Amino acid sequence: MKMTRSKLIASVTLMMILAGYGLVAGHSITVSGADTTPPDTTPPAPVANLLAADAKDGKVKLSWSVSTDGDFAYYAIYSANDSFLTVTNRPALIKLAEISSSNFTVIGLSDGVQYFFAVTAVDKSGNENRTVVSVSATPTASVVPDTTAPPAVTGVSASDAKDGKVNLSWAIVNISDFNHYSIYVATQVGANVLNLSAALKIADMATGRITLTGLNDSTTYYFAVTAVDQSGNENRTVLATVSATPTATETEEPETPTSEDDEAPEAANLALYQAITALLLVAVVALVTFRVLSVARRPEQDERENGPDDNNVDEEEPKEEGDEDGNEEE
Repeated sequence: MKMTRSKLIASVTLMMILAGYGLVAGHSITVSGADTTPPDTTPPAPVANLLAADAKDGKVKLSWSVSTDGDFAYYAIYSANDSFLTVTNRPALIKLAEISSSNFTVIGLSDGVQYFFAVTAVDKSGNENRTVVSVSATPTASVVPDTTAPPAVTGVSASDAKDGKVNLSWAIVNISDFNHYSIYVATQVGANVLNLSAALKIADMATGRITLTGLNDSTTYYFAVTAVDQSGNENRTVLATVSATPTATETEEPETPTSEDDEAPEAANLALYQAITALLLVAVVALVTFRVLSVARRPEQDERENGPDDNNVDEEEPKEEGDEDGNEEE
């Protein structure tokens, strides 16, 4: 124990001597075990050549130049829906601890939405250059969506079909992704189908005519026909300009039914008419018969009136009975 205490005293004495020497000589002495290195407050250089590209189906691929910082700790990747120039108070989307990493694919994004990204390098002391320049990219679907509307339907015509009905016809379309025809009805000329709801949808592409019912007679209607494809694309600039006015069918006025009381006088009048006609017919026949008989009897009467023929001298008138002298006997 005495030896240990003696060594300790000797060491302390030696250190005091050396410290005093250093002060006298104008030099500072570093005591073993004490860290006097100033803290690192210098951030790594900004990440250079950052690029963002669409990687399809909700993904964006980022690429950059590798950091050259000596005490590199990790890369911090930031994302936002608008452009930004600093990452202060922004949480990192992900941290990459491999200094040789020079790209990363961000997943889980929405197709058709623009995103902005920034990448920084962080050293082991937590230093980071928070001033950045964000870059953008918009992920898209692998299959490009169909946004092309079918061609306009042509040859649309309308005609009155009577009693609240209109015949509508058009030239059929021929497209591979046909879904249906939309029939639009308006009461104002030039109405845009964009502001109308389809009154009828026809799923058969080969159909080129239809009879619309339930319309009002004497009201003028305007019609439009469009084709809609499987993606829902439709030419929505079409105007309803083809017109027709349904009318009511003309009907004959029904005969007024007659009662039995009305029929009796009519029957009596008919019988009287028939009787008078028969009498007139009999009178006519009698008159004609009388005239015929009169003509037949006239030659006989004429012969009696004129006497025997004067030229007949051979005939003698008969003598009355009596004497030959013609005197009656007394």
